[in-house]
Amino acid sequence: MDNKRTPLWVAGIVAAILAASLSACGSGDSGPAGPAGPSGPSGPTGPPGNPGNPGTGGSGTVNVPSNGLTNPDAITAAAAVWADLQPTVTITSVAIHSPPVVNFTVTDPLGNPIVGLGNTTKTSTATVASYGNLAFAIAKLVPGLVGSPSKWVSYIVTTVPTTTSAAAPSRPSTDNTGTLVDHGNGTYTYTFYRDITTIQSQLAGMTVSPPNNIADLGDVSYNPALTHRVTIALSGSAPATGTNTPDGSTSAVASVPMKHPANAIFDFVPATGNPVGPTDFSREIVAVANCENCHRQLGGIPGLSAAEDAAGFHGGSRNETH
Repeated sequence: MDNKRTPLWVAGIVAAILAASLSACGSGDSGPAGPAGPSGPSGPTGPPGNPGNPGTGGSGTVNVPSNGLTNPDAITAAAAVWADLQPTVTITSVAIHSPPVVNFTVTDPLGNPIVGLGNTTKTSTATVASYGNLAFAIAKLVPGLVGSPSKWVSYIVTTVPTTTSAAAPSRPSTDNTGTLVDHGNGTYTYTFYRDITTIQSQLAGMTVSPPNNIADLGDVSYNPALTHRVTIALSGSAPATGTNTPDGSTSAVASVPMKHPANAIFDFVPATGNPVGPTDFSREIVAVANCENCHRQLGGIPGLSAAEDAAGFHGGSRNETH
């Protein structure tokens, strides 16, 4: 028999198969997994992420406490909040069908609603309760004649009757003995005590003693075609301090005034119900901010509303605001 050599490539294949067979024969079943190793050290801190979107201001309702509080500690704590309150009053609408009806909002600097401004006081001689921290006024703008300037003429020129005196003519004042509705969300509706559409006839039925003269109050007849102005003043002592109590008696806690009283002005034409526009007749001499700056130094607004509806405080004729 002839000896023949095996080709190299065949030998390679045989060697590979043999190696695989030996490996398989030598391997056993896999054993159980070993225990986990200890945790490795913490890695380095990663780079900061992208800035998030700006957050919104804090939300919440500012609650004005009752003026019927009697606990001195509770009154003092609430009065401190009242003193630092910085309210914004905004008149949203006015309607006049008899007594004027005013809708307005009151918020803090963050836009949070301020509720609870309905505290009233009724003294032993009062026939109606009054809102000690609010004062409303309304006037009409009478055009000037023969070169004289226009002027604001207030409709609030009668007193509120008491148990000892009837209503009588007076210099311009404010109205705070009407009806206030607190809607509980920072919005309010106030209905004036006085029906300004009948003020002229009311004055005609009143008498005064010399040297007072009803004629000095001028023409206070209601004219819906003229520009009118409503003002609101929010100021005064914290509820349950001083005489801001349900019956006007003096609290055990001395008066704590609001440091930042607020004023609101709304000019409109009753015939249309619309706010005064650029083409409507108007007059403004004193900026509200200037009024507030002065009255804050005085510790509040002394009874009358600010700006141009305060003739009784700032002077002028018997019914002319400056």
